[in-house]
Amino acid sequence: MKKKILLLVLILFFVASASVFATGIGIQGGLDFVGTPYASNLALSLKLDDLPMMFGIGWNFQNGVAIGASADWWMYHENLVGIINLYMGPGVFGGFAIGNTNTVWVGPRVAAGLQIFPIEPLEIFVEIDPFLTLLPTIGFGFQGAIGARFWF
Repeated sequence: MKKKILLLVLILFFVASASVFATGIGIQGGLDFVGTPYASNLALSLKLDDLPMMFGIGWNFQNGVAIGASADWWMYHENLVGIINLYMGPGVFGGFAIGNTNTVWVGPRVAAGLQIFPIEPLEIFVEIDPFLTLLPTIGFGFQGAIGARFWF
């Protein structure tokens, strides 16, 4: 019951925020690096223009079912040159897998990426995220993504 209430509150927050701020919604493919627990085949991302947070949820169906989520705070977001921007900041990630291995993972990460806006509503980005896994064991690795977001 608590999970349903939390989910409802999050949905209401995003809906209310979307009416106040510009919103970027996108799709991305995960980059599979060494140390990545269940890299996402596909993920959705959400960025609210006036909030320096990026949210993502991804899934993988290669060895059973794995679902992961991330939230990054863009502490640094600047224009490099022309249509190219750089963003960086701390974040967290977590997820679970059910199938060949049942496991949960969670930990901090640092998001670092480049984004371009080739046309007004379209953003294309590439990102690499070094992370530290705290559960189920302590480990280090890299997550990453390539994707696009549409702004409205």
